[in-house]
Amino acid sequence: MTRRRFVESLATVAGMTLMAACGPNEPPPQPSPKIVAQEGATSPRVRLTLTGWPFRQDLLETALERFRSQNPRIDVEFHEVLNDYRVRLDELLASESAPDVVQVREAQAGAWWSRGLLRPLEDIASIADMVRRMRPAARVAVGRGSSVVGLPFYSDVIVMAYNRSMLDDVGGRPPETWEELAAFGRELRERGISRSPLSLNFAPKVNANLPWWAMVFASGSQLIHDQRPDASPSDPSVRLLERIRAMLVEDLVLDPNLSEATYSAIESGDHAFALVGTYMARRLAVARNERGGPHIGFAAVPGLDAPGTGTVSWTPFYAVSSRSPALEQSARLALHLGGIDGTGDFFAPRFWAENEGLPPAYAEVLSDPGVKAALGQWIDVTFLDRVLSMGRPPDAIWEPWYETWEHWAQDEVMRAIWGESSAVDSMRSILSSARALQSQSNGAG
Repeated sequence: MTRRRFVESLATVAGMTLMAACGPNEPPPQPSPKIVAQEGATSPRVRLTLTGWPFRQDLLETALERFRSQNPRIDVEFHEVLNDYRVRLDELLASESAPDVVQVREAQAGAWWSRGLLRPLEDIASIADMVRRMRPAARVAVGRGSSVVGLPFYSDVIVMAYNRSMLDDVGGRPPETWEELAAFGRELRERGISRSPLSLNFAPKVNANLPWWAMVFASGSQLIHDQRPDASPSDPSVRLLERIRAMLVEDLVLDPNLSEATYSAIESGDHAFALVGTYMARRLAVARNERGGPHIGFAAVPGLDAPGTGTVSWTPFYAVSSRSPALEQSARLALHLGGIDGTGDFFAPRFWAENEGLPPAYAEVLSDPGVKAALGQWIDVTFLDRVLSMGRPPDAIWEPWYETWEHWAQDEVMRAIWGESSAVDSMRSILSSARALQSQSNGAG
């Protein structure tokens, strides 16, 4: 089926209206308030496969049951991939048995898109409408340029978590710079309140080293841009690496267990500060209410010389495989799981927010009374709205070489912190590897 026939067929079957790409001076068309599936009882049954990681399958199954009830002629099976997600999906998406819809982590999106393994969706009016309604950070995460590759069921950012009782002992307000945090940490140590006041999860990750990116963006900096010179001692990224190492070996406020892959260490009551996703608010509240854990508050990530001005975001999304033989139904499933259902309701994003504390990629969903009430049990919703607006994805997220480079950058960050390399040399290595991979990619293109 050609792309034009695919789009036209989806518009007919799902009640969606096609839209031409809007020019810079053209107002976008008004969104349709309701989308209703129009499959007749004699329509052939369609079987879809959805592949993803097995996170809260009970909640996912609730969303799938709602889809099945609204689309009785479509069967959906969820196939989990627990280990080696990137490797397994690389093989599956290129095979004859490719899934119809797949969960995508940002780190893999650029590579899969560059190989033509994911279907472009921007010509579908209802999906284009979803993109216009997303927060800017989520919009960047789900497509490159004018292309749209999928729709998100949530979009989160890194914030600073703090132990409220410990903070009350050293001033009662969250630190706004890393120097201030180090000073608070030294006082906590000297008074015997916390042996390791700061916990950072810098463990190697499948996706991005999110705490590191949050620190870079909070300082008002970025790692990759067109005019980026070689690193110098005055660069914010270099100064950040030096500040982290000083916290480890001079201030003695940083927990040396940097390679522990957990964001929940602050739950133990031993730490005063940590960098976590806002989704942790629900888990930390449950730990306090059910197990007597500490009362945790949240603030923006500190900056270098002034309060933090940004943070990092991440946005998992649902995309359609380019090999799917059921393109219309697959796109409808992606729309249901990452946007609105057949009644025009943001069911899935709202459901994940209310039941798991995952912040929605759509600002209007955060304004929903049920969502506000649910999230408000765990985190201040006004604060959440503000920090979500401060988020941005890691640099170069849509480059096909991003994941390779991100792993290299994680290694260099750790080398600088452990003193195996100077901060300047590590940052120069990070930047030179990005240039080399970009040059290689341009040559291959």
